[in-house]
Amino acid sequence: MFSARRAVVAVVAAAAFGVLGLTAPASADITINHYVATISNGTWSFKVHLSEQTDITEAFASLNNTSNKHVNGAILRTGPEYNVGYSWHLDSHDVNFVDISMEICDGSPQDVEDGTLSGDRYCPWGGRVVAMEKVTF
Repeated sequence: MFSARRAVVAVVAAAAFGVLGLTAPASADITINHYVATISNGTWSFKVHLSEQTDITEAFASLNNTSNKHVNGAILRTGPEYNVGYSWHLDSHDVNFVDISMEICDGSPQDVEDGTLSGDRYCPWGGRVVAMEKVTF
């Protein structure tokens, strides 16, 4: 029930904001946390930028050996982004961790680099997350 006391408090608070020139506190800056995952099979490695929370959670599960899923992502041949040493990277908005992928996208990072894997997706079956690095925007 709305009481007279609450009404008085509301009016006094509103007056104080107006008379004293006070403003409501600004919303806190929003920090977006992304991660760069290092994927390796022990022989080769590459890095993938993760921007979606589901992918970040799956990557940590792989890192902690609580998941056997592997990365499957769309190849962008527009520079390395975080995948230094290669001329390509996986699209951070089209990456998933999956149980099964078609063999046509399996291979090494060098297979993507030299065009042996000429498709638009990369899904190294034997690759697991071996490191996660936080990237803050």
